[in-house]
Amino acid sequence: MTLSLEHQSGILSKLLSCGVSLLAEVFRLRTTLPEDISDVSKSRFKSILLEFSYFETPIEFDQKIEDNVGLKDLDEEFTELHRGYVLDFSKFMHRLCSFIFEFAEYTQKYATVDVLLDTEWNKIHSQRADVLYHLGIILIFLDEKFLASSREALFVAGQRLGDKFASTHFETSISLLRERKDVFENCFVHLGVDRKFAENVLEYVRTFSLIQTQDVGMSSRKSSLVYIALWFIPNVLRDEGPLMRTLVDAFFGDQWILPLHFELTANVLQKWKNYKPAILALRGVLRQEHVASIVQQKIEILKSNKLPSGLLSLEEFEYYKKTLVVCNSALKWIILHFGDLERFKKISILFDPFKYLLTLIKFEYKFKQSALFTIKNKTAQADKLKERISSSIDQVVHILDRSQESWKTKVSAWLGKINDKLSAIGVVNPKSVNVIESVKLKLEEISEITSDDQRVINQYLEVILKNLDSLKTVILLNFDFLNTLDTQCDADYLWNCISGWVPKLESLLQSEPVMVKYFFFKLKSPIEVKVAGMSTEKSEAIAVFYHKILETYLKRIVQAIPRGVFVELEELQSLLIDDEYCFIEKSKVKNIIQSERRRRLAEKTCKISKLSLASQFKRSNDPYQ
Repeated sequence: MTLSLEHQSGILSKLLSCGVSLLAEVFRLRTTLPEDISDVSKSRFKSILLEFSYFETPIEFDQKIEDNVGLKDLDEEFTELHRGYVLDFSKFMHRLCSFIFEFAEYTQKYATVDVLLDTEWNKIHSQRADVLYHLGIILIFLDEKFLASSREALFVAGQRLGDKFASTHFETSISLLRERKDVFENCFVHLGVDRKFAENVLEYVRTFSLIQTQDVGMSSRKSSLVYIALWFIPNVLRDEGPLMRTLVDAFFGDQWILPLHFELTANVLQKWKNYKPAILALRGVLRQEHVASIVQQKIEILKSNKLPSGLLSLEEFEYYKKTLVVCNSALKWIILHFGDLERFKKISILFDPFKYLLTLIKFEYKFKQSALFTIKNKTAQADKLKERISSSIDQVVHILDRSQESWKTKVSAWLGKINDKLSAIGVVNPKSVNVIESVKLKLEEISEITSDDQRVINQYLEVILKNLDSLKTVILLNFDFLNTLDTQCDADYLWNCISGWVPKLESLLQSEPVMVKYFFFKLKSPIEVKVAGMSTEKSEAIAVFYHKILETYLKRIVQAIPRGVFVELEELQSLLIDDEYCFIEKSKVKNIIQSERRRRLAEKTCKISKLSLASQFKRSNDPYQ
């Protein structure tokens, strides 16, 4: 059964929007999980927080609580305190089950799309892969961020509050929430998603590099997509050694820790350890000497790509972008794998990823702000450049007009026409770039035929070519450029590092508060990528939620400000002098000046000023702004 491209896109857009919303909701439930439920074994309500054994004899359990005054009081107190959260969790499970069944029905009707290399159908393939990916991430997040006892207790509590499920939803919820002895992802195959659909998605991702597409998002997370898709076709992991070797060579040959979402990663070596073909393929590639060479290669990339520290040039923007993408990719690999390199003996990194990250995000922030300024002032910037180009061309024409040689006269006339053509270029017309490229080729030809005695002309031509490159950059710069950069330099994996970096960030806040600002701008950059393609209302609501999560991270770090201020003020007190002098003997001037004390006094007041600046940063830099 087939549908038109438009109908398929409409169905998948709806499913994808639902998946993104559910992922944000399970993230919210995790961040607001009450302590009384987060670990049932330590909860004061553990006697009334029941596991799935409750469903064997529910009447008996309820009667036991009803007959015991202490248990009944606890039950009523729990209901009063956490009724809202329990019902929110139940609503989430209702929506999740509906999403699973709706998506499973779609996959059974439209299992395959055979036109893998048709660029018109590329969006459909991308959407199909995205929906499958989001379903997998939602379930993995639910499993990893909630203890099994908490999941079971929440579901039972919802049922006891009267939030009844349809039989199919009930069985699916039990399957997803119960404690498992095997790998959780093994349950994916029982969700009803058609195996041929998952195989079709896997085949599309494998052939993606053959398709001329602008889907940067797909390109940047192919390995993660393959990882999720394989859990829906576990027979590949379990039985198909040749295919697994092909997949490992293509997608996991240089990485085994994958970023999946904010605060969520997957260690493939751990997850696939019970699948012999998969783990053999991985071990065949990830040998110690190979991993050591990857580490050295990534560090060399970071050391060899020098980040500009001065003013940025418009004609170099494409180079800056490529440098940022390459360095972000290398640093991402190091940070993701840094803690797991101990499994490979004799591999150590004499490199501080956090220190380099600060250098990188400082340049990235400056680059993005420069690009944003250019985009907002595109017309004015283009007019200035066209004026400079016109002035330089006029100078060349003036020099050529003084010569009687016929070729110079023709070149002079041609330059005059070029000047008129460039002045008419529109900054929003994509064809303007082609005009600029053709003009550059002609100017380079003129430069080649100009003799050495015409160095002035060559110098002017070099200036014109640089300004043409700058004009080309201005025309090409738009918000899609920045969005693409955010996707290529994705920072969602950094959310997983914040907890471990709190001491470093607190120290940084006291010494260089503006660097903390750059750090949080980096953290917020992937949020818009996550909600791309959704309706404005939904995307804004989800973006606000993720920004509020960032705000909670920021609040944890800024606690260092008041502590630091009080420490510095206490030390400052001992440096102050109460004595007042009416006159000073010449021999005692040096003692009274006390240059070392005054230096320390200035140092302390400087630190207090920086802490005050950090306090202003907290008030004025809400990450959502």
